[in-house]
Amino acid sequence: MLNLDRILQNDRLLRAMTGLNRKAFEKLLPSFSEAYQQNQIKPGVERKRAVGGGRKATLRTNRDKLFSILLDCKCYPTFD
Repeated sequence: MLNLDRILQNDRLLRAMTGLNRKAFEKLLPSFSEAYQQNQIKPGVERKRAVGGGRKATLRTNRDKLFSILLDCKCYPTFD
């Protein structure tokens, strides 16, 4: 199991896992959060359930989501 708090505090571990240092990660986080929120709200689409319906996400914070995406992009290359 990954200790995300430990990784985000250690610049060397964060760079090894995501390719970004802590300063770059923190700079990317606000724009990622804004883009994620805009993606969740889809105008013109009628919802079947109220906002907040369904199961709760495992990755609860935007920080966790961004880390997971960067880790996947770095560690799992695409196949030709």
